Amino acid sequence: MRVTDSIRTATRWSCCNAVAIALLAAACSQTTRYFVPSAGDERLTVEGGRDQLDELLKVECPRLMQEGKEVSKEARIMVDVSGAGAVLRSSIARSSGDERVDSMVGAVSAKLQFDPPSTGTSGVGELRMGYACTATSAVTTLRLMRGL
Repeated sequence: MRVTDSIRTATRWSCCNAVAIALLAAACSQTTRYFVPSAGDERLTVEGGRDQLDELLKVECPRLMQEGKEVSKEARIMVDVSGAGAVLRSSIARSSGDERVDSMVGAVSAKLQFDPPSTGTSGVGELRMGYACTATSAVTTLRLMRGL
């Protein structure tokens, strides 16, 4: 009769290796959504974009409050801008924490029109969109942080 034996082995992961693998997996699974203006959309100034976001958020604020989400938040938006100052596309660089709010911000920011860059060439800019909700109103800030 033949005798066989086995040895148990274990792979030990250091804390750093496990964290590195988790970060790598997260980085590989991240997707970026781009928002582009529809053909024929009216271009908005920064003030016009803020006013439109105020109106859209008035509808969302009661839902945000009911769901217990923060009533004052901020999102960062990256915009690709043509040499004429029109936003060609936008993307959310830092989420507000609510997908519906991010979608509204992305759609409105894609319709913005800035003064043409002094260089006359296309570029990238970063916007900050902040908002505060009450049960009956919303106040939005929209500011160009860098670029253009």
